[in-house]
Amino acid sequence: MPKALADEPQLDTTAEELAKAYGILSTKRTIGFAPNPIQLSEIKAFIELYGEPSVGYTIFEEIIRVMDGADLEFMAAKTKVSEGNGSS
Repeated sequence: MPKALADEPQLDTTAEELAKAYGILSTKRTIGFAPNPIQLSEIKAFIELYGEPSVGYTIFEEIIRVMDGADLEFMAAKTKVSEGNGSS
């Protein structure tokens, strides 16, 4: 087993809950000319389907939005680098 995998940190239950929720919600993103932020309606629908998150709705929504913003910035930077290298 590679050392990096052997030393992989374990998420606590709250972090694991948020990571799984984001993984599901990020697949609900719409894409126009570029990926769009996760819609509030999708976050509400997720909670209706899976139940109230352990951190409460307001904190859950805020954390998902922060994660989404970081992910969108990462995707934009990655696209910019790809375009700079002449690849698509």
